[in-house]
Amino acid sequence: MGGSTWTPLVAIVGILYLAFIFSFGYKAVANSDNQTSVTNASRNAMTESVNLGNARGNEEVTINEEVAIESAIRMYAASADFSDGARYVNINDVKSDPAMIATESYLEVNTPLRPMLKFFNHNIDVVPDYTRSREIVIYEAKEINRK
Repeated sequence: MGGSTWTPLVAIVGILYLAFIFSFGYKAVANSDNQTSVTNASRNAMTESVNLGNARGNEEVTINEEVAIESAIRMYAASADFSDGARYVNINDVKSDPAMIATESYLEVNTPLRPMLKFFNHNIDVVPDYTRSREIVIYEAKEINRK
């Protein structure tokens, strides 16, 4: 008789454990994709927005700030592979001299564990998980000593 009462409990705990492990892996993949997307978007935006005329003439790297912002948003949207939830990207700072861009992104992840918790208790507010990634890209120039 003791075995028949433990079997459903072990089955429920096993299912919750598998859901937790799957949710943890799901969130790790989403976080990796978010970090890759914001890194690629920031670096490619800097490369695309360099003022080549100023780089050739004055040998100084400056960027077009408007092009950098538009390019970072466009490239972040294009490089995002994990499309489970909402994505948010913030361009925190863009400067032309020294050339820099600071971006931050959030990805809403709907893990399988959250609906299971809602199934057991209907009074729980299910809040989605978020992953956050930040990237700062700075182009610095070294002093050139000419003779």
